[in-house]
Amino acid sequence: PGCGRGYSIQAFAKTTPKRHMVGLEISETAAKAARKYLDSQSVPKDSWEIINENFFEYKSMDCRFNLAYDYTFLCALDPEMRQSWAKRYSELLLPKGVLITVIFPICDKVGGPPFAIS
Repeated sequence: PGCGRGYSIQAFAKTTPKRHMVGLEISETAAKAARKYLDSQSVPKDSWEIINENFFEYKSMDCRFNLAYDYTFLCALDPEMRQSWAKRYSELLLPKGVLITVIFPICDKVGGPPFAIS
C-alpha cells in the first residue's frame, strides 16, 4: 500500500520475474506517476499493476497474496489504526503468506507521521 513511484515494484519485478506485483496507491497523482515510472524503466507490463485504491477498502477479487511488502506505510498510520492494518493484512495474505515490513523510526519520539514504533 502506498506504493508511491513504484520503486519497490520495479525491484521485485526485476529480481522475481515470475511474480505479479500489485501496487496500491490512494493518490491518483502518485498512481499515475508510478505507472509512468514503471513504463520508463521497461518493466514488463504483465508483471505489475498499479491500483488506485485505499488499502483498507481494497477488494482483491477473491485473490489472496503469498507476499506483501510494506515499506513505511505502517509508521505513517496513526497508532490507533495499527490493529486495522494487521487485520487487513491477515485478510489479504494466504495462510502461509509472508509480510515484509520496513519501518522507521524505532524510537520513543512523540507525534508523527512517521509515528514511532518500538
